[in-house]
Amino acid sequence: MDFIWITPEYGILFRAECSELKALLDGKTKALDLVTSENLELKKQLEEMTLKAKNAEAENKMLVDRWMLQKMQDAERLNEVVYHLMLTLRWAALNLNHGLLTPPKKKHT
Repeated sequence: MDFIWITPEYGILFRAECSELKALLDGKTKALDLVTSENLELKKQLEEMTLKAKNAEAENKMLVDRWMLQKMQDAERLNEVVYHLMLTLRWAALNLNHGLLTPPKKKHT
């Protein structure tokens, strides 16, 4: 079995190297803590923005649905007006054909 004898000079060098490595490890640990903290903050912001996007999408869908319903109701009312106008025109045409109505006289200007 071989023994390694450490002289006082080597002991000082080992302690200095150990101190340097500890300082380097402490710096890396602080950097890791900072990156971890930033990562958690970014995840939190991402969740907030995702929730806002989902809420905006739901609101947009609701607005589009309401707008489409209003347009369908407008179209139904327009169809009713056109239907009643057609009935009135048919009634007038039938009555004109049977002599029950007389066409309006043209005004001379």
